[in-house]
Amino acid sequence: MRQKVAVALLALLVVASVVATGPRVSAEVEEPARPMILRVYPTSHLPVWNGKQEWRPNLLMELMQIKITPDRWEALGGKATMAPYPHTQSIVITADEEMHDQIVELLNRLAK
Repeated sequence: MRQKVAVALLALLVVASVVATGPRVSAEVEEPARPMILRVYPTSHLPVWNGKQEWRPNLLMELMQIKITPDRWEALGGKATMAPYPHTQSIVITADEEMHDQIVELLNRLAK
């Protein structure tokens, strides 16, 4: 009988502890998905030309990946992408709105 009472009291203590502190459930909260937007950025007016007047956007693209939210670029596991488009000396970028705002700001600074 004492053993049954002790077990019942222990069970009550466990239940009271859970009720008092709440269940201990841990879950990672994911950041809401940002819509991805494709935009084309002309670069012919920017410093992307070498001494032979050849279009070389690589340094500009690397600068963007370093300065503009690096962890959101595909190269580091994110979803944002970019690709050069030589036909029009442009860079095609798919990114969220916040990143595009930062890209525009960077390109405007480089154009001055």
